[in-house]
Amino acid sequence: MKRLTITLLSLCAIAMLVIAPTSANAQATPTAKITFRTLIPEGGAVNLIFKPADKIKVTGCHSITIEGGKQAWEVDDQVITLEGPITYFDCNMSRIVEMSFENCKDLNYLCVSTNLLKNIDLTGLSGLTQFVCNSTEVAQVTLGGNDALKYLEVDAGKLNKINLNGAPNLEKVSLSINQLATINLDGLNKLQQLDLSNNNLASIHVSNLPELREIRLSGNKQLSDASFEQCNNLEGLAIKNCKLQSFTAKSLDALTDIDLYNNLITKVTLEDLPSLYSIDLGDNKLESIDFSKCNTNLKEINLVKNKFSGTFKLGNMPRLARFSLS
Repeated sequence: MKRLTITLLSLCAIAMLVIAPTSANAQATPTAKITFRTLIPEGGAVNLIFKPADKIKVTGCHSITIEGGKQAWEVDDQVITLEGPITYFDCNMSRIVEMSFENCKDLNYLCVSTNLLKNIDLTGLSGLTQFVCNSTEVAQVTLGGNDALKYLEVDAGKLNKINLNGAPNLEKVSLSINQLATINLDGLNKLQQLDLSNNNLASIHVSNLPELREIRLSGNKQLSDASFEQCNNLEGLAIKNCKLQSFTAKSLDALTDIDLYNNLITKVTLEDLPSLYSIDLGDNKLESIDFSKCNTNLKEINLVKNKFSGTFKLGNMPRLARFSLS
């Protein structure tokens, strides 16, 4: 009986030794994979730059050397995959129409500019810090779990939908020359620079963005309402070529530059702006303006192409170096 018990225990020990490596393998980190489809035919070339170059397996194309000793990738199949510990990927100008990501948690840089993508889903790319997607057909960018993302650039496209709150630690966002009609900036407490120029925004209310330093809204032809509250680090503000009829800036201690050229403004309220250096209100509908509650640090004022008449008083502005009225 004892001998049988010892034998059974020995068999169990052997079984555990066999099973243990299998369990360890089951818990291994899944391989990262990027899959995309290109319209470039077999024999054509796609532009691929990825890192670490010596650890990535590529299928669907093969490396070739072109003029000047440069590397390119000749297409074997229009569906191409990259597998391995991908940290950097740039596929600019490769006529890509679809792209997906699997287990790409270490990917920190992604550029898909000048392609034919209609939308792109970055959900789950938790290590991504920079995303660039210029001059594409992309209408929607989906974010989620992108806590490391700091730099987002999607310019010169057809973007009409993006959920920025899926990347709460963004510091710089550029979405210029698109088709955005609305934008939600809630919760972007680390945002420093924002460019929404040349979109379809009709109104925008920016508040409680404590780190915001610069915002560009010029060229939103329908924009008639804009407000800025509790943006205590805001330094530069550009809202040219819009349809603003009034403008108010109060208690923005860091604000140095305001550019409101070519709007429909008839009323301006400027109060408690101790750092204001330059203001451009040219080509508006102003008949009067009061700088008395502004500050004495203004150095540049442009008021050309307005509706002023009679005597014009500037008040106490000892540092004023440039003033344009006609």
